Amino acid sequence: MDRRHFLLAGLAAAAPAPAFAQLASSAQSFAAAAAFSAARGGAALVIMRNGVPLLEDYPDGAGPHARRAIGQATQSFIPALVGAMVSDRLMRLDEPVSQTFPEWTDNPWRSAVTLRMLLDGTAALTPSRPVTGIEARMLQPTAEPGRLFTDDPAALVLFLEAARSKLASAGRPADPAAYIAARVLAPIGCAPVEWRRTEIGEANMLDGASLSPRAWAAWGELMRRVGVWRARELIAGAALRDACRGSFLQPRYGFGLWLTWPAPQDAPGFPRSDLWSSRARPPNDLVMAASLRGDRLFVLPSQRLVVARQSRDAGNSWSDAEFIRLLLNAA
Repeated sequence: MDRRHFLLAGLAAAAPAPAFAQLASSAQSFAAAAAFSAARGGAALVIMRNGVPLLEDYPDGAGPHARRAIGQATQSFIPALVGAMVSDRLMRLDEPVSQTFPEWTDNPWRSAVTLRMLLDGTAALTPSRPVTGIEARMLQPTAEPGRLFTDDPAALVLFLEAARSKLASAGRPADPAAYIAARVLAPIGCAPVEWRRTEIGEANMLDGASLSPRAWAAWGELMRRVGVWRARELIAGAALRDACRGSFLQPRYGFGLWLTWPAPQDAPGFPRSDLWSSRARPPNDLVMAASLRGDRLFVLPSQRLVVARQSRDAGNSWSDAEFIRLLLNAA
């Protein structure tokens, strides 16, 4: 397989017989998952265990260094921003939005909204159209905060506006994308990341990132390690753990991430994923970043795995449940 690169052979050569069998089984599972991905519009796939790349596959022929757009899965970098700003004492997750925007003290509902609510979708912000950061500051909750879940991007738009304001107040460039690039992504090898920008130069951190699958997997590995890199805490581990927890209203949604934590059967999830179907049995600690096109970042701490998949077009044939079943060689 020209485009597919296995790195298991060198490890297996020095492994005792039981370990070799386990590696061989992993190779078969990973190959089956790669074939499934390639047959369903996959452009690139990287599978890492314990931070070591064990399989790379590039059906689009562009190779490992090509930057590919990841659409709505760009939101996987929201936890990087949260973890870095909490670590640098630039924000607290449970501080009210009104601490940054004083106009949010004008009524009880707005004054009750916290940064955490913006991140986990419980701020009850449901505008009828996409909004800019300035427009998001003028929004009013449509219900009492903490009583309604929505994954409307307006809440994240307002969070990013707050992050810009806090960076500027701290005497730093008011560019969250540049901040995490220097503070988090470059040190772990998640670079370069190209950001689509607005007319006024703001990076689109909701669906505007392009990067290589190797780079994206490096960020997934930092999430798996709960913020620890080279034996030190690079960003706040507590904030990353919060990013990978759901709320009471939506146990399957973290901070721009989808989760497989146990939840009521009628709890909604990412609309184009079968990850929560009755036949799917993914690990309870699986974390997923997802785009409508089929781009995926899977972090599976209990399996010590990180998987970055980039897609040309998933169409209707992509199945998260089947991909994870093949990856883990589940019966």
